[in-house]
Amino acid sequence: MKFKRRKGYQIKTNPQVVGEYCYELEQKKGGKLTPKELVEAARDVNSPLHNEFEWDDTKAAQKYREWQARYIISSIELTIINIPSEPTKVTLHITNDVPDEESEETSTYGVKFYHSLDSDGTGYENVVSISEDEEKTKRLLENCKKDIGTFREKYNTLRGTLPRLFEAMDEVTEGVAL
Repeated sequence: MKFKRRKGYQIKTNPQVVGEYCYELEQKKGGKLTPKELVEAARDVNSPLHNEFEWDDTKAAQKYREWQARYIISSIELTIINIPSEPTKVTLHITNDVPDEESEETSTYGVKFYHSLDSDGTGYENVVSISEDEEKTKRLLENCKKDIGTFREKYNTLRGTLPRLFEAMDEVTEGVAL
């Protein structure tokens, strides 16, 4: 088998070595590889993946807390009330006046509130400030287009099963002017 590094991923070890090592470990573990098993196997200083991990517990704990913070920031959703029936550009205004119950004329949907506009993921901006800035909106659209590309790569094996989905993604991304 030939292994290569996926676009957007950073590892120090040769991807062929990583792929072979993970595949071998998976086979030893009955055809399934878990993150916990990979960490345990990489503890051995002779493991080719040993240097991919942070073994200093103080540093690792801080990195994990930062991962948890990213998770918390990403968990927030903004509820949009009164969605127009036709696609339209929407300017977001946040108020504290949320109806207690939705009427029959009221419709809602949720949107991710915080987005990381930089490829390094070091900071997050809220969707309101992004929607009010043309350059930030453009960067969010660029990220969206990249995410669609990542989805295509990840699920490319389903292209024959879900051709309409892939055609729709192609049509939408071709129509997005950046």
